[in-house]
Amino acid sequence: MKYHALLLSASGPNNAKFSKLYGTCNDAQALKVLLPQKFPNIHIKEGHDLEEGQAKDKIKDFLQELQDNDRALLYFSGHGDFAQNPDAVRPHDHRECLIFNKGNIFDTELHDMFKEHLAHKENVRVYFMADCCFAGGFNEGYGPEFKDGKRYTFTLKGRNMGYREQLLTSLKRTLKFQKVIPMNFSDLENIVYLSATARRRKAFESPFFSEDNVTIRGNFTILFEKVFTEQPNDSLDDIFQKIKKEIQASGLEHKKKQQIPEINPLASSAFRLLE
Repeated sequence: MKYHALLLSASGPNNAKFSKLYGTCNDAQALKVLLPQKFPNIHIKEGHDLEEGQAKDKIKDFLQELQDNDRALLYFSGHGDFAQNPDAVRPHDHRECLIFNKGNIFDTELHDMFKEHLAHKENVRVYFMADCCFAGGFNEGYGPEFKDGKRYTFTLKGRNMGYREQLLTSLKRTLKFQKVIPMNFSDLENIVYLSATARRRKAFESPFFSEDNVTIRGNFTILFEKVFTEQPNDSLDDIFQKIKKEIQASGLEHKKKQQIPEINPLASSAFRLLE
């Protein structure tokens, strides 16, 4: 089993084109530093300030290179939207999408790529982490189901606060494929809530958000550590139970904003819990 990561961001170093999202490349590059600390032999690729076609090529090449039993992280940091689906069969349908310099990648397109390049491979897991707004559709049952009945994508959803109920409904809809008991609402806030909207524009208030995004990043590393270091025979139910146990043990569910200690936004609170 080998580890791989493809880190994509909407902006590039010193690029003001995406002025509201100028820091997205910093997040991807911070992960580039963090990942080898836990996975010394991880194979990392990255792409910043891309057009739609360039991003698709990178994703396809990345998926094609995966071998049986590999574990991979596909991470996108940037902007997401809810836009008209280019599918001619449903010309008026609107779907979630990732936004690049020119063009979008829709949830259905991404899952088609997963299915095309992973369906014939054995026990490959790809964890897609959408650190952006409007990432809900990536997790709403459109993911590929292969011959063993497993789904090989797990999406961290970036929803703004107005979509909490949809977040919960969408997660339940996905988890039922794995016969997983959905986590309660406080767990969802702690574990799954990665929102570029809240993170970059500081537009919302929550006891689980801090000014410098400490909580989001701290809980992100807890989740990432748990799912990415799974044992080959672990079911998603096992993984989620481990995550829930660690969150409850850490006390993060009950901490208030002012009580959260200052840590490096991408520091490994999860690693600390596991020591």
